[in-house]
Amino acid sequence: MRPDAERCAEYETFRKVDAAFRAGDLAALRAAVDDPASVPNGVMPPGIGPCLEYAIYHSPLPFIRQLLEIGANPNPEHHSGFPPLIAALSCSHSHPGSPGRGDVVDIVRLLLSFGADPHER
Repeated sequence: MRPDAERCAEYETFRKVDAAFRAGDLAALRAAVDDPASVPNGVMPPGIGPCLEYAIYHSPLPFIRQLLEIGANPNPEHHSGFPPLIAALSCSHSHPGSPGRGDVVDIVRLLLSFGADPHER
């Protein structure tokens, strides 16, 4: 088992990263991760998963656009959850920890405009 201090530090990092995503604040997100260059396609802290996928679940639409504009891959080869289009479609209804979004169609259109593959599974 890890020491309490290590778990507390991990939680504090998660809290800061999550807050940055929810606020749509790129500067705060880069400041909260160990490697600012990991945004938008690198490894995020534990519990976050892929940057673009987490943004689809928790961030305002302009922030999702910003991530795509700075190079977030709408067709990641490796993902721990869902490809971005599937993640967006899953947001049409509430799930534990993630309320449903009213802008799912806008997110899907945005992802497609940035080259998301509609045939990816």
